Amino acid sequence: MTEKLPCAVVRDLLPGELEGMNSPETSALLTSHLESCPDCRAIRDAMAAPTPAMPEPREVQGLKKVRKAVHRRVRTVILAAVLALVLLISVPFCAFFVVGFKEPGWYSTVDVSGELLTVSGMTSSSALAVRKIEFAELPGGVAQVNLRTVLPLFWREGRRGDSHWFSRTITQVQSSDGTILWYEGTKISVLASNLYLHSIPYVGNASGVSRLVRNLGLQGVSLELKTESEPYGLVLCGAQDLDEKQLQKAAFALLACVDNLSFVQIEDTGLEFNAQEATEFLGRDVKSFASSPSDMQRLVDALSLAAGPAGSLVP
Repeated sequence: MTEKLPCAVVRDLLPGELEGMNSPETSALLTSHLESCPDCRAIRDAMAAPTPAMPEPREVQGLKKVRKAVHRRVRTVILAAVLALVLLISVPFCAFFVVGFKEPGWYSTVDVSGELLTVSGMTSSSALAVRKIEFAELPGGVAQVNLRTVLPLFWREGRRGDSHWFSRTITQVQSSDGTILWYEGTKISVLASNLYLHSIPYVGNASGVSRLVRNLGLQGVSLELKTESEPYGLVLCGAQDLDEKQLQKAAFALLACVDNLSFVQIEDTGLEFNAQEATEFLGRDVKSFASSPSDMQRLVDALSLAAGPAGSLVP
């Protein structure tokens, strides 16, 4: 006869049974008892059922939310710092090595054939490279060019040539600073462009006269204006050590560029050059040379004036 276990003993052995720790004989006795005892069986089923998770206290839940928020904030700050660092590096890099800077440049070749412009330009600094030549079409058939220069990394050549078709016949080519490079079939030097663009109607414009004098290379020369009564004149002071031929050329150029200027005197030398003398020397009215860039270039060529420095206009 099979030994019957008391319910109290069975209930003490149930935890070991559920953990698989009882011997086969004990397990057989427990099984036999459970089949005939609904109360012990109900206790066994309750013990075998999964224990429901206890809800976390509100304080713990709040701490977890705070921790998650802090982690999100830290990640956001780190990401923002990384992006800022990337921008801090990439923006100057792109500016200096990719996008570059707009520069008027120097142009050794300016060829125009109807609507086609061909130029060859170089930078004003050996530390820069030419990325490309940019073209712009202005009203009146004016073509504008400028260089896009960068630090030499991807582009290393300091000189570049290019061609561009415009929508209408080209009448004038100029750089982005306004220097005229070509006008109606004539290549214009920087000096001729400066003299034409700085030509003035009145000798009383002292700053305008000073600008012309600097363009002509008369450094250290001061001016005395004779504007009390006609004929209006100009005295160059501090120029007595210069060559008389150079002074004559400069005086003729000033007479051409200042419309109401009639004579130029050189202080302490007794030298005086007047408009009539300049007209006879040049074979045409000296005042007519300021009528166009090409006429001013003819004056520069006729006087064999030395070309001024390339680049921006003299301020």
